[in-house]
Amino acid sequence: MGIRDAGPLLQFHKFFPGFLFHNPFHSFYFIHFLGCVPQLLAEHSVVDEQNFSPEAKLERQFFAGICWFYWIAGLELFNTCMIEFANKHFAVGLGASHFFTPLIKQVFGNNSISCLLLSVTLSSLFLAIGFFSLKRNPSIIVFGLILYFLDALFMLPKGQWLGLAFHGLAAWGILKGLQGLSLLHRAGASK
Repeated sequence: MGIRDAGPLLQFHKFFPGFLFHNPFHSFYFIHFLGCVPQLLAEHSVVDEQNFSPEAKLERQFFAGICWFYWIAGLELFNTCMIEFANKHFAVGLGASHFFTPLIKQVFGNNSISCLLLSVTLSSLFLAIGFFSLKRNPSIIVFGLILYFLDALFMLPKGQWLGLAFHGLAAWGILKGLQGLSLLHRAGASK
């Protein structure tokens, strides 16, 4: 990573010195894993994108697509906590948890721990897919997309249209990341 590519990160550390780690590049990797904050900073910073190489732009596209797996996992946990502890429903969780939660409550009683365990399991699955997708293996990304599409099918019987729309948005973002990865592979093969 050149100094130009790290511009948003260095700006972040200018406003928040010593955030998480004293070395800005260590913070970059840690924050990226937590939810792709550097990607958001890069999109909304004053760094001139014309100075980025085409490969750097494709890298950003790839990472932005992979970040959707982290968003999916985080929003699933948030949704489950909202349902179990505040009796509120957030529309962008996973359809499988909405489908299986009543079944789990019938079997185990009105136990929040069993529902949280299901949510943590599903979230961990999408976190693992996101983590292993960073290894630049397109088959893992495709597996995650298929799994997410199958999850959308659980929302159809209940007519959760906002959740389906979010599934479509996330799938589009992941597909853009997959496209960035294939273009990166093609650019690397042509060199």
